Amino acid sequence: MKEKANQEIAQNKAEALQSVKEEVADLTISLAGKIISQNLDSHAHKELIDQYIDQLGEA
Repeated sequence: MKEKANQEIAQNKAEALQSVKEEVADLTISLAGKIISQNLDSHAHKELIDQYIDQLGEA
């Protein structure tokens, strides 16, 4: 009986750890996506400014 309880505890612990790992992975992917999106947006913004400045220089 005690051994069965220990096995259940070990199983529950393993399931909880797996759940936490999956949640951390999901959060990491989400965060990475946001960072990439911000970097692309700021880069695109800089390119637009540079193009505008180039056009002003030509005028």
